[in-house]
Amino acid sequence: MKHWGWMMILLLGFAAVAGAAAVEPVDRPNTGELNTKPLAANEPVDFTSLRKQADAMAARQHSSFKLHQVEIEFGFPSDTLRINQVNFHYFRPVSRAFAGSQSQWEELKVYVDNNPWWPKNRGIMGEKGGPLNDPRPSSAPANILAPEDALRRLNRGPMSSPASRAAGFEPHSEWRTLNVQLIQIGAKYWAGVPTSPGVPNPRTGESGFYTEEPFFVKTALPGKWVWWTVTQHDVPGTRYEYIYIDAVTGKATSHCAEAPSYSGPLVPVPCAPPR
Repeated sequence: MKHWGWMMILLLGFAAVAGAAAVEPVDRPNTGELNTKPLAANEPVDFTSLRKQADAMAARQHSSFKLHQVEIEFGFPSDTLRINQVNFHYFRPVSRAFAGSQSQWEELKVYVDNNPWWPKNRGIMGEKGGPLNDPRPSSAPANILAPEDALRRLNRGPMSSPASRAAGFEPHSEWRTLNVQLIQIGAKYWAGVPTSPGVPNPRTGESGFYTEEPFFVKTALPGKWVWWTVTQHDVPGTRYEYIYIDAVTGKATSHCAEAPSYSGPLVPVPCAPPR
């Protein structure tokens, strides 16, 4: 009987090892698929066309990848919107490595370079990261507006991010750039959390994590999927306008603030015309 007892223990041990080995591992990157692929000179570079390419690359890596964040740099050649660069962020849950460990997910970033100043670099490439522990992102709504359409609804001329102005681009509309992000406000995942699209953190003078920046926290509506940006007004002093555009309905809200000192907190002000 003792022998049968030991045999049962050994069999259970082998079963446990086999079960652990059967857990789905994180896929190894298909580096060939993710390598840079040039964009043809006549290839469309609007958001919808570029997203189709990015979605296809993500699906070829794994069918469960879902879009959760987008970062875009726009330019204004001839006062019209043009995508210079865009990052598409995808995520998917992955199986736990060991029973009892935290749930995990991995991210795939698909990067498109369409910068007019370096046409030889035009292309699309991918990069995987993770696995990362939960909390994980939520997938973006299926019916999000293209950011070009969302921005045109503002009925504005060329806008510029504070970083663009700091670089001395404001006198030349064709050189201005505007950084725009698709995010779910208040998301708790730690990788890829929204940072400032161009405005210095008033506490440090550098771009930082805006999930904690007081003016962002006060003005952004938690849970909403938005295209958001910060633009700097052409007025004396330093006035920032935080713009949130509902990614589905296109409804826009904006809040303005000024920085009375380099490192002090932003002070709310009316979004008024130049003084």
